[in-house]
Amino acid sequence: VEARTEVGVFVGVLPFDPYTIAPKFQLTYGHHLSQTLGWEVQLGGGYGIANQTYRTLDSPAYGKVPEAYRYLGSLTGGLEWTPIYAKFNWKGERVFHHDIYFPLIAGVTVEQTVDSNLVGSALDRMAFSPTVGVGIGSRVFLHRNLNLRVELRDDLMLQHRAGTDTWALKQNLGFHVGLTRLLGDS
Repeated sequence: VEARTEVGVFVGVLPFDPYTIAPKFQLTYGHHLSQTLGWEVQLGGGYGIANQTYRTLDSPAYGKVPEAYRYLGSLTGGLEWTPIYAKFNWKGERVFHHDIYFPLIAGVTVEQTVDSNLVGSALDRMAFSPTVGVGIGSRVFLHRNLNLRVELRDDLMLQHRAGTDTWALKQNLGFHVGLTRLLGDS
C-alpha cells in the first residue's frame, strides 16, 4: 500500500463512559508514506445518550445528576505505524491478507453537558477539549482496493467543565469498524 491514499467510512461506539453511550460515525482520509508508516485525518460525529446509571441518578429517588458530558464530534489526525503484515487461511478455501497497525492521534473533541439546566446557553454547555489518543487496529484486504478495518482507540481529553468551573481528564475508549478504499495504482 506504499504511496497510496486511503479513504474510509466507519461506524463505532464509545461505550465505556460511566454516564453515556455514544454511537459514532467517522470519515477518514489518509496516505501511506511507506509499507509501515502513514498519516490519517478523522472527522467524527455522534450523540452521547444517557445510560441507565445517569437515569437512575436523575430519578426522584436520587435527584442529583452528575456533570456528565456527551460526545458530539471530533477532528483528529496523526500517524499510523504498521509493523505487522500477515496472511490467514479461512477453512483452506481463501487466504486473507491483513496488517496490524497502531494509530497515534491528536486533535479536538467537542462534547456537551447532558443536563441542559446545568449551565446557561447551549454554547456554554460545550466543551472543546484538546485530545490525544492511541490504539490498535487491523486492516483486512478484502479485494484489490477494498479493506475492512477494525480499530480500538483510547482518546484522552483535557476538558473544562463549565458547571463546576473545573478541569478534568476524560477518557473515550472507542470501537470502530469501517470500509476503506485505496486510491491510485496498486
